[in-house]
Amino acid sequence: MDYGILGSSDLDQAFAFAAKLLVNLAMPLIYPMIRDGKMKGRFLQKRMEKREQQMPEYTRAFLKMLGGARPYVTMQSCKNQFYSDMITPLPDKIAVPGTEIHIFYALKMGEKYRSRYQQHFACPVIHEQDLQHEELLACCPEKWVQLVKSIIH
Repeated sequence: MDYGILGSSDLDQAFAFAAKLLVNLAMPLIYPMIRDGKMKGRFLQKRMEKREQQMPEYTRAFLKMLGGARPYVTMQSCKNQFYSDMITPLPDKIAVPGTEIHIFYALKMGEKYRSRYQQHFACPVIHEQDLQHEELLACCPEKWVQLVKSIIH
């Protein structure tokens, strides 16, 4: 592989117990959005409406990027995906000869993500964006494509 390209929140890690607890707490909230394309519960719906008032373009684009309803996706498959992502061990200072690792780093997510990438990869190329989580892909897909093209050319 010549290039690896990651987004800002990739590489979340947790111990098995904490990961299972987090998945079991979060999945009832997240799964209805994945399955039906809608938030479940008045609290979450109100929170989403508030977020949309604060950041309308980003919120709408992010929800659109999620793609609406997926009735064929099961709760168990979602749990398995999130859980396995969190418990898969990741070594430090990964360096694969001939492979460049590029990170699309959303600065508005905070510094912990930069240190995470520098911990896990020997020489990551960090492309800073003054944006929120996945805002580049959700709101500026053409710019995202151009950045990917610039990396591989």
